[in-house]
Amino acid sequence: MHAVPGAGLAGAQERGARLPYSQPEDMSPAPRAPACRPDPRPARPHPAPGERPFSPPNVYTVYTDIVAATLTGFLSAALRNRKRSAPGRARALDSVPRHARLCPAASSRPQPRDSVPSVLLQIPSPASRPVGGGHLPITSGPDQSLGHQARAWLRRVLVPQSSGLRLHYVSTGRGNGPLMLFLHGFPKNWFFWRYQLREFQSHFHTVAVNLRGYGPSDAPRDVDCYTTELLMADIQDVILGLGYSKCVLVAHDFGATLAWNFSVYFPSLVDRMVIISGPPKFVFQDYVLRHVGQLFRSKYLFLFQLPWLPEKLLSMSDFQILKSIFTDRKTGIPCLTRDELEAMLYDLTQPGALTGPINYYRNLFRDYPVEPQELSTPTLLLWGEKDPYFQTGLVKAISSHFVPGRLESHILPGSGHWIPQTHYQQMHEYMWAFLQDLLG
Repeated sequence: MHAVPGAGLAGAQERGARLPYSQPEDMSPAPRAPACRPDPRPARPHPAPGERPFSPPNVYTVYTDIVAATLTGFLSAALRNRKRSAPGRARALDSVPRHARLCPAASSRPQPRDSVPSVLLQIPSPASRPVGGGHLPITSGPDQSLGHQARAWLRRVLVPQSSGLRLHYVSTGRGNGPLMLFLHGFPKNWFFWRYQLREFQSHFHTVAVNLRGYGPSDAPRDVDCYTTELLMADIQDVILGLGYSKCVLVAHDFGATLAWNFSVYFPSLVDRMVIISGPPKFVFQDYVLRHVGQLFRSKYLFLFQLPWLPEKLLSMSDFQILKSIFTDRKTGIPCLTRDELEAMLYDLTQPGALTGPINYYRNLFRDYPVEPQELSTPTLLLWGEKDPYFQTGLVKAISSHFVPGRLESHILPGSGHWIPQTHYQQMHEYMWAFLQDLLG
């Protein structure tokens, strides 16, 4: 059999026919390969056998992590609230004692821990080697005489009848004037206020309380024992239990959140307030929904909604995350000595001691959404310009809810979140001027 000329694919191409899958001939010159330039970035080492190659994080990954933590935290809080409101848990409240009604675990008091470790009474000299390098100078170095004065401060326990829990506090300046009550935040204790206890003891009865769940104070494990209602009842019991009808309330961080609420619901017990780095709940909830940057700074709030996992993470590697909160080069406390670091973290490193403080945050969304309130208590508000946890825009948001003339606010240049320790002299100057008419 002979091949027919012009038949098949070759013949079709000879006749100039275009095949269905053929491409038109491109007569343009081929593009020239770009000249190879050396990469100025240093070459990354090849991963070891079995090791995953390095992949830098991107914005999408960070965003999805925050969204996942937010949804998980809200879901966990919603499930807890649904469990609390289940019909099977309802009881006749009139037949239940108040402290047992508000805190079911109050009757099962844990075994007492050591009252105060000796390290809490030792203030190192400025020559001590600081933790984390101490690359930035503090406003004024620790005063060695403070350690001798601290040994004479009263350390006592108050047992309010409303809760039955023992609350530990440190007191100075007894009988020297009005009550000045200090409320700490997380992760701190009374030792955080050591400079203020000494500064104002000459004209005030200064008291720094360890809130429930912290330090030697009782620490029930039930999350229902750390509601805002119970914590405000503790503050009321401390004021009345010390024999006062009102006080100057000084608060920081989560303690500031409690102080804002307390001034709204117990205005007759608060003469003045000094708030450092902490917004009211209703201001924070509106602000964070309008400012995504604040949402990024507050992502830890949603992590703390989960059960047992936050305690596990914070205790890993000998509580390294807790230590880094105070010793970080950019956001920590400069010139913090090892003894001071141990004084603030000693109690939290005990077995099971993290559950109580984290339960504060697990109740944070319990009352949301919070109705806006008008703030009328005369208040001095101090805020850090470089606070890594709260944006300075919150100061303006807070002032919009105040009765005119009742708020004095200052943003301290160069300061971060730990103003009572890093800029305490500047803080004291503002406080003396603010409280001048009470000293008459």
